[in-house]
Order: sequence, then structure tokens, then C-alpha cells
Amino acid sequence: MKAKEPGPSGLLVVDKQPGMTSHDVVARARRVLRTREVGHTGTLDPFATGVLVLGVGEALKVAAHLTEQDKEYEAVIALGAETDSLDLTGAVIRTAPLPELGTTDAPSAGLREALVAEAARTSQVPPAASAIHIDGERAHERLRRGETVVMPERPVAVRSLQLLAVEAPDRLRVRVHAAKGYYVRALARDLADRLGTAGHLVELRRLRSGLFTIAEAGPVEGPLVSLNDALRRLFPSREIADPDRVQAMRHGKRIDVADLDIPADTTFVAFDVTGAPIALARREADLIVVQRGFR
Repeated sequence: MKAKEPGPSGLLVVDKQPGMTSHDVVARARRVLRTREVGHTGTLDPFATGVLVLGVGEALKVAAHLTEQDKEYEAVIALGAETDSLDLTGAVIRTAPLPELGTTDAPSAGLREALVAEAARTSQVPPAASAIHIDGERAHERLRRGETVVMPERPVAVRSLQLLAVEAPDRLRVRVHAAKGYYVRALARDLADRLGTAGHLVELRRLRSGLFTIAEAGPVEGPLVSLNDALRRLFPSREIADPDRVQAMRHGKRIDVADLDIPADTTFVAFDVTGAPIALARREADLIVVQRGFR
């Protein structure tokens, strides 16, 4: 019986277009690549655009590491009205007078202070229209049934928040770099609140997801970042020359550190002498522990 040909493996860095869900992009990639082994590494809202990294084949084994990485966005916030989704797709639930914003080159004192405060934020209430589970069910599903959904605060980390432009009396363009779990829709609400008004997002573009930037993003039909290139970009790499140690790792067994110069508690990718990936592994004390093996 003829062995099944292995499918493609690698990362697909997509520039997601508006109107598509992240699952729509995955479904399209499965058709284009003719494989079911495709998954995203962090969703984007349907109205949003920008970097959406898909894992394909063996690269799905590092998807969890990709979802943990920082993200960077450019967003436009409309002031004066808040919607139930905190973006332009929702219904207006509150309006408020517009504050004085100043100009791009000379923002008002109130705007400067609000931006500084939001850049220092360490906890955030996520939007109720989100996929976060509340009592075992996604919050947005409960919201659609008309339930009142109370979202608990969660820790967040803001690396930077920059005002790019005051585009109109009611429009702010900002760039935000934050750790996993941060909601830019919630930034629209909270920044507006600090300004004494209401707000929601009207544009959102992801510029970077981890190491992958908008400059290398393209259509679903674009080229894959090969598995080897992706692994070497994401993790330190080490070559395992001893065939017995290679075989042990391929079977998920622990090996001694020996001459591997790898710091303690560090995850790395092990390659054999041909350059084929063996496993994603971690040094724990004087042992190398396999986390995920590669075919």
C-alpha cells in the first residue's frame, strides 16, 4: 500500500480583510492548501484587518506559543457614542458630549493625561461581546439572548500607547502594543471614559503578531513560511548529532543535557544533522524534556 504523502507544514502570515471571521480565513486556507491541518493562532474580529498567523501541518504544534506573544495594532476611535459591541458593528447604547482634543501636534492636556493613564493600565474589563467563557458559556452568546453579562477584570500589560493623529473633532488614531488578552475595543471605551465621553472603534488593523509583521503578510494563496524557518525564528535551536539521542527524543524520552549549551528552563527546537526538526524541548535541571515531537 502506497504511503500517504505528507501535507504542507509551516506558517501562513495572512493580511486578513474586513468582513471575514478568523474561521473563514482558516476554511479558505484549508481549501487552498488541500489539508484539514490548519488553525489560527489568535483571532481577529470580522471588521478588523491585518496580521493573522495560521499554523499548517506540523507547525500547529507551536500554535500555543504563538498565541502567547505580544500584538501591535493601529486603531481609530470614534468619540461621542458607545455601542454594545464597542465597535462600529454594534448598536449605539450611549451618547455623550465631545471633549476638547486639541490637534495632532498639540493634543489637549486632558487627552495627554488620558493616554498616559491608559498606557499604565494593568487590568481591564473585557467587552461583553467577546468569546471569553462566563460560567461555561461564551459571553457573546449570553449577550445575544438578552442577558446582562458582567465581565470580571483581567490583568493586562500595555507595552506602549501612542497617539498618531487627531483626525477630526471626534476621531483619534492610536497605535497600541500589548500582551496577550488585551482588548483594543475596551481601550476605546476606557480612553473615552477618561475623556468624559463615550467611544467605540471604527477601524482596527493588526500590525504585528509576535515576530510576524504586516510587511510579510499577504493573501491566503501566498507562500508558507517553512516549518524549519518558522521554528528557527521562534526558538533557540540546537543540533543533536548522536543518533541514539536523536532516536530517544523522537520517542519522547528524556535525555541528559551533556554538551548542549542551553540555559535552564529554556524551550528550544532540536534538529538532527540533516537539518530536520526532531522536537520542541525544554531544559529542566540536567535533563532535556520533549514537549512536542515532529514527524
